[in-house]
Amino acid sequence: MTRIINQLPPQLRAVIGVLLGTTTGFAVMTAIRAVIPYQPPAGVSVTENTGQYNKWIEGLPTEGYLYVFMAFMVSALVAGAVAGYFVLGTRYKIAPHLAGFILLILSVGNFLAFNHPEWLTYISCIGFPLVAWLGGWIVRRVVG
Repeated sequence: MTRIINQLPPQLRAVIGVLLGTTTGFAVMTAIRAVIPYQPPAGVSVTENTGQYNKWIEGLPTEGYLYVFMAFMVSALVAGAVAGYFVLGTRYKIAPHLAGFILLILSVGNFLAFNHPEWLTYISCIGFPLVAWLGGWIVRRVVG
């Protein structure tokens, strides 16, 4: 797999890395949020009953928001690591940041659609790019 990746032009590697990193990070976020102990009650869906879903979000305890924050940061770490792996040995070291920023933009849409506490919004806006960078840095140190 590494040999195939290394044969691609560096620009293409960066684009593929950002896209795969973002996709993988989003999948990890979705998987973690599916297994955390705080789930919406039966009949409440983000797509069908947005008003009830928003009320459920507002009623979450702080621990529930910490689980959500943990899902955000683990997904950013994975996204940065995947993007960083694809750009090893190139000058495109910004790929992990871009993957983190794309996840941040997707999450900002979530923050605007539903009432999350301000502290979660603020630390997520700082955390996504930093933790994605950390994922890329770890890959450079371990693999490259």
